[in-house]
Amino acid sequence: MRFLPVRDDAVLIELDDLESTLALFDSLSSDPIPGTGELIPGARTLLVFYRPSAVTPAAIARAARSRDLGSRVAGEGNLVEIPVRYDGEDLAEVAALLGVTAAEVVAMHTGQDYAVGFTGFAPGFAYLTGGHPALNVPRRTSPRTRIPAGSVALAGTFSGVYPRESPGGWQLIGTTESLMWDLGRERAALMLPGDRVRFVDVSGRTGSTADAATGVTASPATGSTTAAMPRPRTRSRSSTRACSRYCRTSAGPGTPAWACPAPARSTRCRCARPTGWSATPPAPPGWNSPSAASACAHMANRCSPSPAHRCR
Repeated sequence: MRFLPVRDDAVLIELDDLESTLALFDSLSSDPIPGTGELIPGARTLLVFYRPSAVTPAAIARAARSRDLGSRVAGEGNLVEIPVRYDGEDLAEVAALLGVTAAEVVAMHTGQDYAVGFTGFAPGFAYLTGGHPALNVPRRTSPRTRIPAGSVALAGTFSGVYPRESPGGWQLIGTTESLMWDLGRERAALMLPGDRVRFVDVSGRTGSTADAATGVTASPATGSTTAAMPRPRTRSRSSTRACSRYCRTSAGPGTPAWACPAPARSTRCRCARPTGWSATPPAPPGWNSPSAASACAHMANRCSPSPAHRCR
Protein backbone atom coordinates (compact mmCIF):
# COMPACT_ATOMS: atom_id res chain seq x y z
CA MET A 1 0.00 0.00 0.00
CA ARG A 2 1.00 3.58 -0.64
CA PHE A 3 -0.51 6.44 1.37
CA LEU A 4 -0.83 9.90 -0.17
CA PRO A 5 -2.16 13.01 1.61
CA VAL A 6 -5.06 14.68 -0.21
CA ARG A 7 -5.99 17.39 2.26
CA ASP A 8 -6.04 17.79 6.04
CA ASP A 9 -8.99 15.39 6.44
CA ALA A 10 -8.44 12.82 3.66
CA VAL A 11 -5.81 10.31 2.61
CA LEU A 12 -5.58 8.30 -0.61
CA ILE A 13 -4.49 4.66 -0.37
CA GLU A 14 -2.99 3.12 -3.53
CA LEU A 15 -3.15 -0.66 -3.91
CA ASP A 16 -1.96 -3.26 -6.41
CA ASP A 17 -5.26 -4.13 -8.07
CA LEU A 18 -9.05 -3.91 -7.92
CA GLU A 19 -9.41 -7.08 -5.82
CA SER A 20 -7.17 -5.67 -3.08
CA THR A 21 -8.99 -2.33 -3.22
CA LEU A 22 -12.42 -3.93 -2.81
CA ALA A 23 -11.13 -6.22 -0.04
CA LEU A 24 -9.83 -3.22 1.90
CA PHE A 25 -13.03 -1.28 1.19
CA ASP A 26 -15.15 -4.15 2.53
CA SER A 27 -12.92 -4.54 5.57
CA LEU A 28 -12.97 -0.84 6.47
CA SER A 29 -16.73 -0.65 5.81
CA SER A 30 -17.61 -3.60 8.06
CA ASP A 31 -15.04 -2.69 10.75
CA PRO A 32 -14.23 1.03 10.43
CA ILE A 33 -11.09 2.60 11.81
CA PRO A 34 -12.21 4.89 14.67
CA GLY A 35 -12.30 8.47 13.50
CA THR A 36 -12.69 7.69 9.79
CA GLY A 37 -15.73 8.53 7.68
CA GLU A 38 -16.71 8.16 4.04
CA LEU A 39 -14.79 5.72 1.85
CA ILE A 40 -14.61 6.20 -1.93
CA PRO A 41 -13.10 3.28 -3.87
CA GLY A 42 -11.53 3.44 -7.32
CA ALA A 43 -9.99 0.81 -9.58
CA ARG A 44 -6.75 0.78 -7.55
CA THR A 45 -7.28 3.47 -4.92
CA LEU A 46 -9.34 4.07 -1.79
CA LEU A 47 -10.02 7.61 -0.59
CA VAL A 48 -10.51 7.73 3.19
CA PHE A 49 -11.97 10.77 4.93
CA TYR A 50 -11.24 11.21 8.64
CA ARG A 51 -11.55 13.61 11.57
CA PRO A 52 -8.10 15.08 12.33
CA SER A 53 -9.10 15.52 15.96
CA ALA A 54 -9.80 11.79 16.29
CA VAL A 55 -7.18 9.99 14.17
CA THR A 56 -3.95 10.70 12.29
CA PRO A 57 -2.89 9.56 8.81
CA ALA A 58 -0.13 7.46 10.41
CA ALA A 59 -2.69 5.63 12.54
CA ILE A 60 -4.88 5.03 9.47
CA ALA A 61 -1.87 3.62 7.62
CA ARG A 62 -0.99 1.25 10.45
CA ALA A 63 -4.57 0.02 10.77
CA ALA A 64 -5.00 -0.42 7.01
CA ARG A 65 -1.76 -2.39 6.65
CA SER A 66 -2.92 -4.77 9.36
CA ARG A 67 -6.08 -5.76 7.48
CA ASP A 68 -6.27 -9.16 5.77
CA LEU A 69 -6.85 -8.61 2.06
CA GLY A 70 -6.84 -12.27 1.16
CA SER A 71 -10.62 -12.52 1.04
CA ARG A 72 -13.52 -10.11 0.82
CA VAL A 73 -16.02 -9.59 3.61
CA ALA A 74 -19.70 -9.73 2.68
CA GLY A 75 -20.95 -6.17 2.32
CA GLU A 76 -23.92 -4.58 4.03
CA GLY A 77 -25.14 -2.80 0.91
CA ASN A 78 -28.58 -2.95 -0.66
CA LEU A 79 -29.69 -5.41 -3.29
CA VAL A 80 -30.61 -3.56 -6.49
CA GLU A 81 -32.63 -5.44 -9.12
CA ILE A 82 -32.47 -4.01 -12.63
CA PRO A 83 -34.98 -5.26 -15.25
CA VAL A 84 -33.29 -5.59 -18.65
CA ARG A 85 -34.52 -6.20 -22.18
CA TYR A 86 -31.67 -8.04 -23.83
CA ASP A 87 -31.92 -6.33 -27.19
CA GLY A 88 -28.48 -4.73 -27.40
CA GLU A 89 -26.78 -4.10 -30.74
CA ASP A 90 -23.69 -6.07 -29.71
CA LEU A 91 -25.37 -9.10 -28.11
CA ALA A 92 -24.76 -11.35 -31.10
CA GLU A 93 -21.16 -10.16 -31.42
CA VAL A 94 -20.51 -10.79 -27.72
CA ALA A 95 -21.92 -14.30 -28.07
CA ALA A 96 -19.62 -14.92 -31.06
CA LEU A 97 -16.59 -13.63 -29.15
CA LEU A 98 -17.34 -16.03 -26.29
CA GLY A 99 -18.29 -18.94 -28.53
CA VAL A 100 -21.77 -19.29 -27.03
CA THR A 101 -25.34 -18.41 -27.99
CA ALA A 102 -27.03 -15.11 -27.20
CA ALA A 103 -29.33 -16.93 -24.77
CA GLU A 104 -26.29 -18.24 -22.91
CA VAL A 105 -24.88 -14.71 -22.63
CA VAL A 106 -28.16 -13.59 -21.07
CA ALA A 107 -28.15 -16.58 -18.71
CA MET A 108 -24.61 -15.76 -17.56
CA HIS A 109 -25.42 -12.07 -17.09
CA THR A 110 -28.51 -12.77 -14.99
CA GLY A 111 -27.22 -15.89 -13.24
CA GLN A 112 -24.92 -14.22 -10.72
CA ASP A 113 -25.14 -11.10 -8.57
CA TYR A 114 -22.72 -8.27 -9.23
CA ALA A 115 -21.12 -5.92 -6.72
CA VAL A 116 -20.60 -2.19 -7.23
CA GLY A 117 -16.83 -1.88 -7.27
CA PHE A 118 -16.62 1.87 -7.77
CA THR A 119 -18.34 4.73 -9.58
CA GLY A 120 -17.15 7.29 -12.10
CA PHE A 121 -17.23 8.41 -15.76
CA ALA A 122 -20.65 10.06 -15.32
CA PRO A 123 -23.05 10.67 -12.40
CA GLY A 124 -24.76 7.36 -11.68
CA PHE A 125 -22.35 5.16 -13.65
CA ALA A 126 -21.26 2.17 -11.56
CA TYR A 127 -18.53 -0.31 -12.46
CA LEU A 128 -19.98 -3.72 -11.56
CA THR A 129 -17.70 -6.63 -10.70
CA GLY A 130 -18.05 -10.27 -9.70
CA GLY A 131 -20.26 -11.57 -12.49
CA HIS A 132 -19.79 -14.80 -14.40
CA PRO A 133 -16.04 -15.30 -15.02
CA ALA A 134 -16.66 -16.20 -18.67
CA LEU A 135 -18.12 -12.75 -19.38
CA ASN A 136 -14.81 -11.15 -20.28
CA VAL A 137 -15.02 -9.27 -23.58
CA PRO A 138 -12.88 -6.45 -25.01
CA ARG A 139 -14.13 -2.96 -25.62
CA ARG A 140 -15.20 -2.12 -29.15
CA THR A 141 -12.35 -1.28 -31.50
CA SER A 142 -14.35 1.74 -32.67
CA PRO A 143 -16.25 3.54 -29.85
CA ARG A 144 -19.69 4.95 -30.54
CA THR A 145 -20.21 8.69 -30.40
CA ARG A 146 -23.71 8.31 -28.95
CA ILE A 147 -24.98 5.56 -26.65
CA PRO A 148 -28.58 5.89 -25.39
CA ALA A 149 -29.26 6.27 -21.69
CA GLY A 150 -30.18 2.98 -20.05
CA SER A 151 -27.89 0.88 -22.23
CA VAL A 152 -26.59 -2.21 -20.40
CA ALA A 153 -23.04 -2.98 -21.44
CA LEU A 154 -19.92 -5.10 -20.92
CA ALA A 155 -16.22 -4.27 -21.08
CA GLY A 156 -13.50 -6.58 -19.83
CA THR A 157 -14.88 -8.21 -16.69
CA PHE A 158 -17.03 -5.17 -15.87
CA SER A 159 -20.73 -4.64 -16.45
CA GLY A 160 -22.45 -1.26 -16.33
CA VAL A 161 -25.46 0.83 -17.29
CA TYR A 162 -25.08 4.15 -19.09
CA PRO A 163 -27.00 6.72 -16.98
CA ARG A 164 -27.23 9.30 -19.77
CA GLU A 165 -26.66 9.59 -23.49
CA SER A 166 -22.91 9.74 -24.02
CA PRO A 167 -20.02 8.40 -26.11
CA GLY A 168 -18.67 5.00 -25.15
CA GLY A 169 -16.84 1.92 -26.27
CA TRP A 170 -18.50 -0.82 -24.22
CA GLN A 171 -20.35 -3.75 -25.78
CA LEU A 172 -24.13 -3.14 -25.65
CA ILE A 173 -26.20 -6.18 -24.70
CA GLY A 174 -29.49 -4.72 -23.46
CA THR A 175 -31.54 -1.77 -22.25
CA THR A 176 -33.29 -0.83 -19.03
CA GLU A 177 -35.83 1.82 -18.12
CA SER A 178 -34.47 2.15 -14.57
CA LEU A 179 -32.99 5.57 -13.84
CA MET A 180 -29.37 5.34 -12.72
CA TRP A 181 -29.26 8.97 -11.59
CA ASP A 182 -32.23 10.99 -10.35
CA LEU A 183 -31.89 14.11 -8.20
CA GLY A 184 -35.55 13.71 -7.22
CA ARG A 185 -34.69 10.65 -5.13
CA GLU A 186 -33.29 10.74 -1.61
CA ARG A 187 -30.34 8.76 -2.98
CA ALA A 188 -29.67 10.17 -6.44
CA ALA A 189 -27.50 7.25 -7.58
CA LEU A 190 -29.36 3.97 -7.91
CA MET A 191 -26.14 2.00 -7.29
CA LEU A 192 -23.42 2.88 -4.79
CA PRO A 193 -20.18 1.09 -3.75
CA GLY A 194 -21.02 -1.85 -1.52
CA ASP A 195 -24.40 -2.52 -3.16
CA ARG A 196 -25.21 -5.84 -4.80
CA VAL A 197 -26.82 -5.80 -8.23
CA ARG A 198 -29.00 -8.40 -9.91
CA PHE A 199 -30.05 -8.17 -13.55
CA VAL A 200 -33.50 -9.55 -14.35
CA ASP A 201 -34.42 -10.59 -17.88
CA VAL A 202 -37.75 -9.04 -18.93
CA SER A 203 -37.24 -9.46 -22.68
CA GLY A 204 -40.16 -11.83 -23.14
CA ARG A 205 -42.59 -10.21 -20.74
CA THR A 206 -45.73 -8.38 -21.79
CA GLY A 207 -47.43 -5.61 -19.91
CA SER A 208 -47.16 -1.92 -19.30
CA THR A 209 -43.87 -0.11 -19.80
CA ALA A 210 -44.10 0.95 -16.18
CA ASP A 211 -43.70 -2.67 -15.12
CA ALA A 212 -40.45 -2.88 -17.08
CA ALA A 213 -39.25 0.49 -15.84
CA THR A 214 -38.93 -0.36 -12.19
CA GLY A 215 -35.55 -0.74 -10.57
CA VAL A 216 -35.98 -2.13 -7.06
CA THR A 217 -33.66 -1.41 -4.18
CA ALA A 218 -34.07 -3.71 -1.18
CA SER A 219 -32.49 -3.16 2.21
CA PRO A 220 -31.10 -6.36 3.75
CA ALA A 221 -31.88 -5.04 7.20
CA THR A 222 -35.56 -4.24 6.67
CA GLY A 223 -36.46 -6.05 3.49
CA SER A 224 -38.27 -2.93 2.31
CA THR A 225 -38.18 -1.99 -1.35
CA THR A 226 -38.15 1.32 -3.18
CA ALA A 227 -38.99 1.50 -6.88
CA ALA A 228 -36.90 3.71 -9.08
CA MET A 229 -38.84 6.47 -10.85
CA PRO A 230 -39.84 5.76 -14.47
CA ARG A 231 -37.91 7.48 -17.22
CA PRO A 232 -39.35 10.94 -18.06
CA ARG A 233 -41.20 11.26 -21.35
CA THR A 234 -39.05 12.00 -24.34
CA ARG A 235 -38.90 15.67 -25.23
CA SER A 236 -39.61 16.78 -28.75
CA ARG A 237 -36.66 18.69 -30.17
CA SER A 238 -38.54 21.78 -31.31
CA SER A 239 -40.57 22.18 -28.12
CA THR A 240 -37.45 21.70 -26.01
CA ARG A 241 -35.77 24.54 -27.88
CA ALA A 242 -38.83 26.73 -27.35
CA CYS A 243 -39.09 25.94 -23.66
CA SER A 244 -35.42 26.80 -23.05
CA ARG A 245 -35.62 30.10 -24.98
CA TYR A 246 -36.46 32.07 -21.86
CA CYS A 247 -33.46 30.63 -20.10
CA ARG A 248 -31.05 31.46 -22.90
CA THR A 249 -32.49 34.97 -23.26
CA SER A 250 -32.20 35.81 -19.58
CA ALA A 251 -28.81 34.17 -19.04
CA GLY A 252 -27.15 35.59 -22.16
CA PRO A 253 -26.58 34.62 -25.79
CA GLY A 254 -25.27 31.12 -26.31
CA THR A 255 -26.02 29.96 -22.76
CA PRO A 256 -27.09 26.28 -22.68
CA ALA A 257 -30.35 25.32 -21.01
CA TRP A 258 -28.64 23.58 -18.10
CA ALA A 259 -26.97 26.88 -17.14
CA CYS A 260 -30.39 28.46 -16.63
CA PRO A 261 -30.93 30.70 -13.57
CA ALA A 262 -32.37 28.76 -10.64
CA PRO A 263 -36.00 30.00 -10.83
CA ALA A 264 -36.37 29.01 -14.48
CA ARG A 265 -34.40 25.80 -14.04
CA SER A 266 -36.73 24.77 -11.20
CA THR A 267 -39.94 24.85 -13.25
CA ARG A 268 -41.76 22.41 -15.45
CA CYS A 269 -43.37 23.56 -18.65
CA ARG A 270 -45.65 21.70 -21.03
CA CYS A 271 -45.85 23.10 -24.55
CA ALA A 272 -48.80 22.62 -26.88
CA ARG A 273 -47.05 22.20 -30.21
CA PRO A 274 -47.65 19.99 -33.25
CA THR A 275 -44.46 18.06 -32.50
CA GLY A 276 -45.59 17.10 -29.01
CA TRP A 277 -44.94 18.26 -25.47
CA SER A 278 -41.90 18.30 -23.26
CA ALA A 279 -41.18 18.24 -19.56
CA THR A 280 -38.05 18.82 -17.53
CA PRO A 281 -37.10 16.33 -14.75
CA PRO A 282 -39.00 16.50 -11.42
CA ALA A 283 -38.38 19.87 -9.78
CA PRO A 284 -36.51 20.16 -6.46
CA PRO A 285 -38.10 21.58 -3.27
CA GLY A 286 -39.08 25.21 -3.66
CA TRP A 287 -39.93 25.02 -7.33
CA ASN A 288 -43.37 26.48 -6.66
CA SER A 289 -42.04 29.66 -5.05
CA PRO A 290 -43.40 33.00 -6.36
CA SER A 291 -40.22 33.69 -8.34
CA ALA A 292 -40.28 30.22 -9.86
CA ALA A 293 -43.97 30.55 -10.72
CA SER A 294 -43.31 33.88 -12.44
CA ALA A 295 -40.44 32.37 -14.44
CA CYS A 296 -42.64 29.41 -15.34
CA ALA A 297 -45.39 31.67 -16.68
CA HIS A 298 -42.87 33.67 -18.66
CA MET A 299 -41.37 30.50 -20.10
CA ALA A 300 -44.81 29.13 -21.01
CA ASN A 301 -45.69 32.31 -22.88
CA ARG A 302 -42.56 31.89 -24.96
CA CYS A 303 -43.20 28.17 -25.41
CA SER A 304 -46.57 28.40 -27.04
CA PRO A 305 -48.13 30.97 -29.37
CA SER A 306 -51.57 30.14 -28.00
CA PRO A 307 -53.13 29.80 -24.52
CA ALA A 308 -53.10 25.99 -25.00
CA HIS A 309 -50.32 25.36 -22.52
CA ARG A 310 -50.12 24.43 -18.86
CA CYS A 311 -47.30 25.36 -16.52
CA ARG A 312 -46.81 24.05 -13.02
